[in-house]
Amino acid sequence: MFRWFNLLLLLLLLLCCVNYSETGSKPVSGIRGGDATLTCDLEAKDILQIDLILRSDDINVCNKTSSEGCGRVFYEKSCDVIIKNLSFSDAGKYTLRVHYKNYQQKQEEYQLHIHDEFAVKTGAELNFIFLMNNAEKLEKNSDGGWKELKNLNIKEFTSTDAGTYRVLDSNNEILITVNVTESSTGSVGELDTDDFRTNGTEQPPVDDWNLTVGLSVGIPAFVIVIVLIVIIWKCRQRRNREYREAQQREQDHPEILGNL
Repeated sequence: MFRWFNLLLLLLLLLCCVNYSETGSKPVSGIRGGDATLTCDLEAKDILQIDLILRSDDINVCNKTSSEGCGRVFYEKSCDVIIKNLSFSDAGKYTLRVHYKNYQQKQEEYQLHIHDEFAVKTGAELNFIFLMNNAEKLEKNSDGGWKELKNLNIKEFTSTDAGTYRVLDSNNEILITVNVTESSTGSVGELDTDDFRTNGTEQPPVDDWNLTVGLSVGIPAFVIVIVLIVIIWKCRQRRNREYREAQQREQDHPEILGNL
């Protein structure tokens, strides 16, 4: 009997490996204020629920075909997820997890890169700190190469400060790229330093993404594996205890066996 339990456990472990196998993050680009589509190559049939995860935050993905009033993040007939009205805080690594009605789940990963451009008035102050939430470093394109900048604040903007800047995470993945030009008349294009809506110490909210804290409807396969391991362990413990009790009874009452 326990041999069959062990075989079932092995099969479930293999199933977990198949369902969560990854081929790397898919690069996705979008312009701030525009839309981005996380193209899903998984089977779009008998879907129970779709989860989207950004930096450990669970994002509620609305099914637009069966629900009205969806927010910025939704999917329709396929499992492609659409993010509308992109902001700088949307940049980063996403995990798209699809739950099926047969309780299986599969996932894909994406790296969303946000682009923007704006002009800064000559002599004005420009502080890049508003771009650095969840980021590791800032680089500027200089002479055909990228140079890391330690100083995030430009006190008086000049023509030499114009150029292309990019923000990277701790894995050197590009989060944001901005093209900054000089303007003698003032700011061209809305440079929204409140895009993260944070004072630099808080995790940026994800607008109307309705963060979820409940458990997913589909039971992850690894949870099933853990439950089976506990059941098998308890069964073996009980068998060992019963065997030891029987041995002890034989030693305490040998006359019982002699009378049989």
